[in-house]
Amino acid sequence: MVKTERITFTRWKDPRLALGVLLIAVSAIAGSFLMQGPETKAVYRANSAMVPGTTVEGANFAIVDVPVDLAEGFIGPSDGMDDRRIGQVIEQGQLLSTQILEADPVEAGYTHLVVPLVAPAPASLSQGSSAELWRIKSEQTGGDEASAERIASDLVIVSISSTDSMRIDQYGAEIQVTNSDVPDVLAVLGSSDGLVLAKGSEQ
Repeated sequence: MVKTERITFTRWKDPRLALGVLLIAVSAIAGSFLMQGPETKAVYRANSAMVPGTTVEGANFAIVDVPVDLAEGFIGPSDGMDDRRIGQVIEQGQLLSTQILEADPVEAGYTHLVVPLVAPAPASLSQGSSAELWRIKSEQTGGDEASAERIASDLVIVSISSTDSMRIDQYGAEIQVTNSDVPDVLAVLGSSDGLVLAKGSEQ
């Protein structure tokens, strides 16, 4: 007669054991979630100062991750705004927000001009700086005395040409002026008067 053995499975009769296993599982899930960190959004951060009129696509941006709850109002690659233009000066390290973009690029109201200068620009001026443009009238023989007149008070520096020479005609700059100031600037370019850039007072 063959003797057979009966196999039995131990049941979890002790509720404390089941509760312990459940706590271990919950702790593992929570730990995994915490290790992942908060959800983030990729947004644009300026690598250098930028002037109004620069397209988002052509600008020099780095992409950084920002927690979603702090990223509201900031723009990144996923927002599909690469064809939009910047509406105000951006400083290096600044995040691109919706407030910085132009509301209506067609009505931006500015023009870029390249102008010669009769004196070097102040060292404190650089790309993105706000500045003033002054018209210098030379003294006329038997006529008016030399004088200066401010013709643009809220322009933005796009670039300033540098020179190793002392020749006056080698100073120059590309500036962004409002459309209303363009006629006054062009009038100077068509005369014998000169132009000078000045650092305006901080607002």
